[in-house]
Amino acid sequence: MVIEKPENITRDKADFGTTEFNTLSYTRYKVILDILNKGQSVWYLDVDTVVLQNLNDVYSDLQKESYDAALQDDINMLCTGCMLLFPKPMTIKLIQSIYENRTSKDNDQIILMSILINNRNTINIHPLNKWQFPNGLLYFSELNDDTRYRELQLQFRKSTYPVYFVHANWMVGIESKIEAFKNKGLWFV
Repeated sequence: MVIEKPENITRDKADFGTTEFNTLSYTRYKVILDILNKGQSVWYLDVDTVVLQNLNDVYSDLQKESYDAALQDDINMLCTGCMLLFPKPMTIKLIQSIYENRTSKDNDQIILMSILINNRNTINIHPLNKWQFPNGLLYFSELNDDTRYRELQLQFRKSTYPVYFVHANWMVGIESKIEAFKNKGLWFV
């Protein structure tokens, strides 16, 4: 399968929230769909992530539960930066729908949530444990002023769950993500 850069992308990178970023981010769904249609599972991880432990046991456990997909719990919504997708008809239909409903003004998470809200109970999605698959707010950030987020951060710090994966989302800019990884000893380039 040959994947071409979308016509309206003029750079090799784009900042989150821009129309270029949104357009570019939908390209992954072509690849994911091709793999799923070949009967293979996909564990998609964004480039601003680090895997800290072998994910095979997590994969096996989730596969046994007959889920269609498992996605990172990003506190306010499911996160498409960490998705385990099983080659099932409902998963394929979901990924196709995300791609078909793409817009340059909305990121794929917004499209995903819209599809899920409109199709409740038709796809069996499992939110990954947020203590084992933390987002950038939980793993990297100083305590937040918002009491709801602060409480979650404190719960994460007390958690005894093993951390399998870290996502440097909830922060702005490539340099801030790199610095966050470096501060935790997770920058390997």
